[in-house]
Amino acid sequence: MKFYRHGSQYAEFVGIDPFLAELIRQIPQAADADDNTLAKDRLFSSPTKDNAELAADWQELVVPELRTQFRSAVSQVEHDLAENLCETDVDDDFPFRLQIPLEHADAWLSALNQARLVLASRYAFSDEELGERFPPQLKSLRELVLYQITIYGWMQELIITALP
Repeated sequence: MKFYRHGSQYAEFVGIDPFLAELIRQIPQAADADDNTLAKDRLFSSPTKDNAELAADWQELVVPELRTQFRSAVSQVEHDLAENLCETDVDDDFPFRLQIPLEHADAWLSALNQARLVLASRYAFSDEELGERFPPQLKSLRELVLYQITIYGWMQELIITALP
């Protein structure tokens, strides 16, 4: 998979194999923390643990807006995936490409971060495991999810480099 920036309009991943295309399609689903308490706690953690009143204010005043922003970001990514993750006839082994309008970069960064946090919480990865660049093998679901988290992080890095 290669990455290009096209002026100030969009960034593009090209030469995506079907396996990676499927992982990319799963970003919205992976970012959904609604069924997992640990993931919700990670996404919406209070900035203070020592002050119950501030923590309650955080939950009441900040968390609802964060939920709205997170949902909006995931919705934008879903739309972009539906519109811009396309199969090409350039290379049969790596047939997909994805264009991301740079005006949507913040939504992509948010959704990818949400997906990484939710997956890490759902599968209880340690900081040490998350620090590995790539899992040694993909022999288990856990190793596959760690690979997915790594790919999403790599995508975030590349999108950041494309920002003006």
